[in-house]
Parts: sequence; C-alpha cells; structure tokens
Amino acid sequence: MKGRLVWSVAVAAAAGVSASHAWANKRDLADQVYIYPGTEVALPTNARIVLDARSVAVGDFRAGVSLDSHRSELRSARERIILHPIATENRGDSTITVLAADQPLQGATSYQLVFDPPIAGLPQHAWTTTASADRQPPRWLSRPTTDPPVVQQTNGGNGAFVDIDVAVTEPALFRVEVRARAKRRSYHALLVSRGRRIRLPVAPGGHYALKLTAIDFAGNEAQAPGPPIEVAVPSREASKR
Repeated sequence: MKGRLVWSVAVAAAAGVSASHAWANKRDLADQVYIYPGTEVALPTNARIVLDARSVAVGDFRAGVSLDSHRSELRSARERIILHPIATENRGDSTITVLAADQPLQGATSYQLVFDPPIAGLPQHAWTTTASADRQPPRWLSRPTTDPPVVQQTNGGNGAFVDIDVAVTEPALFRVEVRARAKRRSYHALLVSRGRRIRLPVAPGGHYALKLTAIDFAGNEAQAPGPPIEVAVPSREASKR
C-alpha cells in the first residue's frame, strides 16, 4: 500500500450535509492533521514521519482523513522519496499513520513533505536531516505512572480512558500492550505523546495490565522500566455531587 490520503466526506452526506458544505470543511479537517516530529527537529537519515489525523463533528457523524488517494513523499532539491505506511492505528476519533521512506535520506539536506494532489489548508512541513542514521533507542527518565481512570457517557454508551505520564529523552510514539485480566487476552495500541502524556482508551469495568514501549522517530525502541502497570477501570461514570 502506498502513502496516500483521502478526505472522508461521505459521512457528511450521510448526516444530511450537502456535498458542497462537506468540501468547504476540508480546511477544518486539515487543521486536525498533526504531523510529527516537529519541524524544529533535525531528521535522522532513517527517519519516520507520523500523521495523527483527528476527526471533526459533521452533524451527527464525524469526518476525518484516511489513507487512500493522495501520494505522500519527501522532496529535496535533487530527489523525491516515496513514503509508505508501515503502521496504522484507528481509534475512532483519531487515526495514527507511521510513514517510512523507501530509501535512506541524504544527510545534511532539506526535505519538504508533499502530498500529491495537494491537501487544501494543510501547512507546509520541512526538515533538515542530520549527517547519519539514528540507532540510539530513547531512554526512559522514570517509570510511567497513571491518573485514575475516567469513565464518560458517550453516544454509544459508556467509554473510558486512562491518562499515562511518560518521561523519555525525546518525543516518541508509544506502543501499549493492554492485557485484560478477565479475558486473558491482549491487544496493542499505538499512541502519540502530547507533551509527556498519552491517553489510552479502554473498556469500562475491566482490570488491565499495561506494558509500554517508547518508539522514537527513527524506529528505535525502549521498553518502560518496572513491571506492567495495573489499572482497574470502574464500570460506570462516577456520580457528580
């Protein structure tokens, strides 16, 4: 699958929103596309680019960005390097896509992220590369800790999340292995840190063991120190007084 993006406006039509209104909201959708790392970061020659495309409300539905019809690449003055998705995580209100180049980048070179055809309203992103590849894994500064789980009423019933404080030496993605004690099975979630915090959606009424791995923007990994984090999530929203 090649690195491509398409605007998901079909949900707007299903919500009774006119097609012209849906296309007029492209800029709103572009405002919800977050690109990592920040342009102030020097890219290693084995860098990966991460897109966090969050959805916006359109009537009773949500619209966002998904992979399909826009080719993505890094362009310098001398070359074009195709980007391919190597991991995708869809969490309902957000889709995270990890893009990797099909060849090493040139050292000490300026690259611009380009979508073809262009995405209306999306700001330009450009980086300068370092002299070489990054093979050094991120380093945890402390064990991750969690806030008390939060259960909220949603349109589909109750939902829950756990905020996790993560302190590493550089901005990173986090892969969380979530093991449900009662069902004796596990799954993985891919999350982008916002500051030094990630938010993990979970089902209410469960007891979970969380094992975290930090992944830097060159693909190097480091498992969090200490045993898995134990989290007990209430089955319903706490009563308000």
